[in-house]
Amino acid sequence: MIPAMDSRFSSPRACRRNIIHQRSHAGEKPYSCDQCDKRFRGPSGLKYHQRSHTGQKPSQCADNGQQVQLTQSLQKKHRCEKCLKHFRWKRNLKIHQLIHTGEKPYSCSHCEKRFKDSSGLKIHQRSHTGEKPYSCSHCEKRFKDSSGLKIHQRSHTGEKPYSCSHCEKRFKDSSGLKSHQRNHTGEKPYSCSHCEKRFKDSSGLKIHQRNHTGEKPYSCSHCEKRFRGPSGLKYHQRSHTGQKASTT
Repeated sequence: MIPAMDSRFSSPRACRRNIIHQRSHAGEKPYSCDQCDKRFRGPSGLKYHQRSHTGQKPSQCADNGQQVQLTQSLQKKHRCEKCLKHFRWKRNLKIHQLIHTGEKPYSCSHCEKRFKDSSGLKIHQRSHTGEKPYSCSHCEKRFKDSSGLKIHQRSHTGEKPYSCSHCEKRFKDSSGLKSHQRNHTGEKPYSCSHCEKRFKDSSGLKIHQRNHTGEKPYSCSHCEKRFRGPSGLKYHQRSHTGQKASTT
């Protein structure tokens, strides 16, 4: 049943937009996808999502794939004058422009980090609260954001969409590819503040710095030995299991 138009609004469209907006506060998502479990506040969000299943592009006819003229609501009419990128909504353009200005108006109440938009701040704050609302359907692992979950799920599916242009290796995420490519370029952008050693990624630097701090956060479940990184622990555990390292 369509609710009667509220007299406060100038048109039925404005009234509908307000109803959909109010659902963001109430958490109500009455529109569900018939191909997965995702739910949406309004019909346009559902329609846009369903294209991820059908592969249909916004500018294609659903019947024969012919290009049709985009309606004004789907056009990316807001352009960034710095890099010429186009955006569908003005608010998305404003958030994007903060990349160029360096402005980060959203600050964390727990630490000194700042963010250019509220969604980035919200995800970061889960590092403090421990909240992990995104759960894997294949195992018990949980994640603080949807992108972390998506990357993790590739460890179950085996999907590796990122390929190296120098060799045949493939990776499940862009950061893994970027770190690997430094093997080819020799780039080591991460430097130790205690000595002159440099590393290709932040995790390598972090493990190395434990040589200076003495920190050994990885402990063996069979004995009392502790290690700086997971690879050292894994190698040690073979002394308990009798497993030999694979030779290639």
